[in-house]
Amino acid sequence: MGAFIIAWGISSNLINIFQCWPVSFQWDPSEPGNCLDYAKSSLVFSIFNVLTDFVILGLPMPLVWALNVSKSKKLALTATFAAGFLYVATTPFTVLLVFDALSVL
Repeated sequence: MGAFIIAWGISSNLINIFQCWPVSFQWDPSEPGNCLDYAKSSLVFSIFNVLTDFVILGLPMPLVWALNVSKSKKLALTATFAAGFLYVATTPFTVLLVFDALSVL
């Protein structure tokens, strides 16, 4: 999983850097060149980021329940992760609201 997340991070950064060809077209549109559709690439990045957030959030749960601590401490740790889950669960709605406000979808 770690390798996938590292590969995703490197590839998304490379896509952001080279979204325009030539790269200088990003800051100098008077040059001849073209760019990827920023809205579509941002949407794809957002989807993958939310998916990886859910996976990362779920990874430690079997370890939490295997800890040699009281059930109340396990529940407290699970509640902490649940708060993170709620944050990640609301992210797609935030992304959709932003895209809708910018009228790009």
